Amino acid sequence: MPVNEDPKAVAELLWGLRKPSSRGPRPAFDLDQVAGTAVKVADTEGLEAVSMQWPYRLPT
Repeated sequence: MPVNEDPKAVAELLWGLRKPSSRGPRPAFDLDQVAGTAVKVADTEGLEAVSMQWPYRLPT
């Protein structure tokens, strides 16, 4: 079962208990960058401003 279909595997990945897959292309951003940016957006603009439609806000 792929990790994105297994709730336990997703939770382990989010909590740092499982290493991300090394197969396939390397992601442009890691989980810490995405989560950190989401928290900053929520703190400054409110939770309703957080979505996956704001990649331009991630550090480059």
